[in-house]
Amino acid sequence: MAAIVEDFNAVGFNQLRRLLPIHWASNQAVLVLGPPGCGKTAFAQSEGPDLIAECLGADREACGESVALAAGMDAFDWRGIPSRRPDGSTSASWPTMFPTDAGIEAGRFPKHGLLILDEIDKAAPEGLAPLHQFLLQQQFGDYRLPAGWRILATGNRMKDSAGGRRLGTALSDRLATYTLNATFDGWEPWARQAKIHSQIMTFHRFKHGQSFYRFDPSSDKNATARGWEMLSRNLHLLDGAKAPDSDYYACAISWVGKEIGAEFNSFRGIFRELPDIKQICKDPDSVPVPDPKRTDLAIALASILAVASAKENLGNVISYVRRLPEEIQSVYRKDVIVALKKVAEQHPAMIKLVADNPGLAEIE
Repeated sequence: MAAIVEDFNAVGFNQLRRLLPIHWASNQAVLVLGPPGCGKTAFAQSEGPDLIAECLGADREACGESVALAAGMDAFDWRGIPSRRPDGSTSASWPTMFPTDAGIEAGRFPKHGLLILDEIDKAAPEGLAPLHQFLLQQQFGDYRLPAGWRILATGNRMKDSAGGRRLGTALSDRLATYTLNATFDGWEPWARQAKIHSQIMTFHRFKHGQSFYRFDPSSDKNATARGWEMLSRNLHLLDGAKAPDSDYYACAISWVGKEIGAEFNSFRGIFRELPDIKQICKDPDSVPVPDPKRTDLAIALASILAVASAKENLGNVISYVRRLPEEIQSVYRKDVIVALKKVAEQHPAMIKLVADNPGLAEIE
């Protein structure tokens, strides 16, 4: 059985955002391959509805949450449970998680949506048979996917040693195939929406994303997009519990491995040296700026200030940022515009900051 070419058609998150609407506008199913934890399913679940709305020209409110089905479900789930009609013929019933037109009319499913066939490489051969017709025609047997829905499948590569099977050429010929190249720059927009912990965001920005994703199939624990997401949840809880540093260290290692976990925990020491953020928001002139030689501290400060910025304190924060080196002002401007969008971009203090430093206007 032939395999999909590994690392074939490698793309990043940003390019995938542009390509998916093209395929879905033509009602084509898409397969996104990649190593475990690189963010395939999380990306589809969080951004799928927006991309569906874009490609179909639909109201975003009409596109609900994505529905994820394990492609490795029992074959009976795909074929449906047969039952006998009064006239002697048979019909099939499918699990209630399958979106249907009747379910849309009843309000159980949105009019437009994304059906995610997760881990398609883990499906048993007998479970793959119905997918050949489904991926091409959006139906199998009596079941038909509603017209406003689209399909995205995910899977691992054979070299990932993730327990998957090779996909046959007949199946792969029905899927537009990409391999996801996980990078911090591509992950960052999603991470900001998901409120990933600011220390994680600052760490990767300072490291230029070099420690964001390291996958070795022979390693017991790898640094992955999923691992950073899970660690972020732990960090928020540890902050609230005022936990000792040893707990932060243990959690970091548990999700991203000993080497990267230790590196991240060492970087966290920078945050203990930051000036009082609340005081900066209230009275910026009363707070000294970091030593110009401490670029690491200044970058961390700019990122934290972007998180702390709000419409009410933006003028004060920008007044403080003016005292920082221009390259640090650039970091702050980028981060705060991502966080507050037009509220920051159109604020009088920001407009004046850019007017006084024209180079800042070139930053996307």
